[in-house]
Amino acid sequence: MYIAFDLGNVLLDVDFSEFWKEVEYKNIDTFLFEKTLEYNERFEFTGLVDINQIIENYMIVNNNNNYIGSLIKKWCESIKPNETMLYFLKEIPYYVKIAYWSNIGKYHLDYLNNTYPEFMKLAQLKHMSCEIGVAKPSTLFYTSFPLYKEFLYIDDRIENINAATELGINSYHFDLKEEIKNKTINKSLNYLLDKILHD
Repeated sequence: MYIAFDLGNVLLDVDFSEFWKEVEYKNIDTFLFEKTLEYNERFEFTGLVDINQIIENYMIVNNNNNYIGSLIKKWCESIKPNETMLYFLKEIPYYVKIAYWSNIGKYHLDYLNNTYPEFMKLAQLKHMSCEIGVAKPSTLFYTSFPLYKEFLYIDDRIENINAATELGINSYHFDLKEEIKNKTINKSLNYLLDKILHD
């Protein structure tokens, strides 16, 4: 049995509020900076550019290059493993192979490896967009992974679920923020564990 998890908003809490507070505190044009990050996100995810390069280039152009280090630090700290999901991962039987399938930039990936090594080691297999040069929902993201059709796949984004389902991957939509908000997380995790054990 194989199970693949997306990271952000599935296994990880994602909160960029402290990052944007730092941006506002430094009197940086929030609107233009956000648009710059949005435009470059696809390049970051596929490993063509690092977040430090994006931030550094923007700051230099706008004469704010003294703030690069503090912004990158806040960017990295915007993600962390969710405690409930960490416990859930540890409950998965040893014979089930766990994989992480994620759209993620190099800086966030390095941050997770260095700051949360226990969490990262829970997955025997990893498929990271910044390392393979392609991001979800591209068909190639899924088909470039060995035995991809053998996986139960969990993701929070409908477009990723739809792309995987079209390829014949058994997929399950799970949005961590919504599950917590609606107080349905325990019910959903019990369902998932039952699916893992009996499918």
